[in-house]
Amino acid sequence: MAKRKEDVAKSGDIKPHEAQAALEAAGYPLEMRLYHHLSRAGFTTRFGERARLDATTTKEIDVVAQLSFSASYPENGHDRRGQLIVQVFVQAKKLHDACFTGMPGESRGHADARMGRVPRVGGLPSARVVLGQDLKRLLFPPGNLLEPLDRLNDAPWCIQWSVTKRRPKDNERPYLTHHDEQVYEDLATLVRATAVRLQSISVRQLEKGLNGDPMPVLVLAMPVLVVETPLYTYDVATGAIEIVDRLTLDLNVDHGAWVLNQAVEVVTPAGFDRMTQRWKELHLAMSERFGNRDRRA
Repeated sequence: MAKRKEDVAKSGDIKPHEAQAALEAAGYPLEMRLYHHLSRAGFTTRFGERARLDATTTKEIDVVAQLSFSASYPENGHDRRGQLIVQVFVQAKKLHDACFTGMPGESRGHADARMGRVPRVGGLPSARVVLGQDLKRLLFPPGNLLEPLDRLNDAPWCIQWSVTKRRPKDNERPYLTHHDEQVYEDLATLVRATAVRLQSISVRQLEKGLNGDPMPVLVLAMPVLVVETPLYTYDVATGAIEIVDRLTLDLNVDHGAWVLNQAVEVVTPAGFDRMTQRWKELHLAMSERFGNRDRRA
């Protein structure tokens, strides 16, 4: 039986332009651009890293990058060494015929916004393991280690989000607006992966402290979703909709018996370029405070 013309066209080796079109549609070039961008910016960068989400589950994070700083500082009359690490966890999402929209809530003050980012701090002392005075020293005094986080508060703080897609075959409902399942899974993976990573770091440092004097380690993890699609904010009170290149999403995610609340940055590729510089400035500012501090145990 002779093949139909359309069947012949779809058979044989995949041509270079066909492979390129398929890779671009799947979003691979976006992931690679983000990886190379962070590497050129001086980050230690890993691609496709498996991150633990719980005791039995791992999932791939598109890009994980970090900046680290070690310093000696005086404590109780002795010089001690400590390490500061800023980690960036990146998931990349290419959305076709769609847009991502965040809906802002009330503006948060600097201290309140720091609280929204505290679950992403691990090490020793740790907001996840050691509470009380250690947490207060990290958050509130003038000149504290986390004060440079306030530089990230210029983006709209959104408490709701939606992905809108076209429905070309439905004349009555031409658009579908919802919590896209795949996008939510990427957001939830970022939150769970950073939480588990920081918890494991905190526990390791705490265990070291039981057998001696551990090197203080402070780890700040920054979960980021990069969307290659228009990014908007919609103010329900005024009806205003604006194009942005970055927003901060206040997200709640189930995690076993717990509900994790974390701020996740949602950015466009152009916004990601600017965020990279922000992270470098943040790391530098925190390093200066970390290296010059005179903090009592």
